[in-house]
Amino acid sequence: MRTSKRKGLRGMDDLWLAAILAGGIFVYLVYVLMKPEEF
Repeated sequence: MRTSKRKGLRGMDDLWLAAILAGGIFVYLVYVLMKPEEF
């Protein structure tokens, strides 16, 4: 999905989606590193 430089609210939605994905991966990695014995 290509969008022009004038994204408006679509740009904010993409930013929020990227932030949520990055946050989820970060929390998962921290959880695995903190509790390796459960895996």
